[in-house]
Amino acid sequence: MKKVMFTAALLSASVGASAAVPGFWTDGFAQGYEVYSVANTAKQTLTITCAAGTGAGIESSIDNSVVLTSGTKMYDSGLSFVIDSDVYVVPTDTFTTDDDSWAWNNFIDAISSSDSFKVYSNSNEIGKFKVNLKNTIKTFKHANCVSKRDWIDNA
Repeated sequence: MKKVMFTAALLSASVGASAAVPGFWTDGFAQGYEVYSVANTAKQTLTITCAAGTGAGIESSIDNSVVLTSGTKMYDSGLSFVIDSDVYVVPTDTFTTDDDSWAWNNFIDAISSSDSFKVYSNSNEIGKFKVNLKNTIKTFKHANCVSKRDWIDNA
């Protein structure tokens, strides 16, 4: 619950800017967190929050997150993405296992170089995004969005 409330607070700071132009990523910085948002033509917003820059080196700190907002609905768990014909399951914890760490890093690598993707929640398609590739690459060029396991190990 703590993660959802914090993510919702970060969303309020970043959603407005991204909703202005569908298909273009925006990035921001809020209290040490990198926040990346993109809207689609269906007025849905996808937000990726990266915690590596917070400087927190403890296991109990808040992890990276992905949230899709659609109207008043907020999807923040059970998310999967189809990017370039590959499926990426987004872990809710990127610290506990090597597999979750690997899954997060692969997801970030894929989404940061793609021009389209579909979002699923518990195997149901909930969103489609077509994004400007040049903007995507530029926006994620200096992203510090590695798994929590990687940034804890490097602290």
